[in-house]
Amino acid sequence: GEDAAMESDRALKHLNEGWDELTGYSVLANMRGTWHDTQGSEYSLTASFRDALRLSVRVCRPDGKVQEFEGVMAVEPCEELEAGVQVVWGKKFVLDWTAFETEQQPFQIRWLPVVKNRKGFVWTRATHKIQFNWHCLPWDELTARGALATIQGTWRDGNKSEYELFAYPEDSSRLSVLT
Repeated sequence: GEDAAMESDRALKHLNEGWDELTGYSVLANMRGTWHDTQGSEYSLTASFRDALRLSVRVCRPDGKVQEFEGVMAVEPCEELEAGVQVVWGKKFVLDWTAFETEQQPFQIRWLPVVKNRKGFVWTRATHKIQFNWHCLPWDELTARGALATIQGTWRDGNKSEYELFAYPEDSSRLSVLT
């Protein structure tokens, strides 16, 4: 009813906000791990074996039923924007970006329906922080793109020289440096 319509409107607002591509991949990388919904189901998010820039989901329902969804979560362009991406679960849900405004690995996230007749849902992280060993190589591609998003910005070296790191316009898997 009305709640589903409000959630759909919120999803459309999110679509109009969008993220840059590197931020989208950083968010996706930080979603890996185990989550629980309010109905008692457990969701294990892992890198897809078919596409390194997608996540697969293994769902364990309270009744013991197990479902597996290969590569169902991805970073996709926002159709409503000329630039900008969103994190999607298939074609029916989009990740609410607000949890990631203040925290890189939020404890709770919300999925918003893209269509008006569906309801969204909330997940809670099984363990609050996922620890990545950034020094342990090799990185998978999703971790590497997440790291690139993390180091974007302005940096200073010991000589007080300033460097601006930003996504390379033609290839978001590279950073440009402006000195």
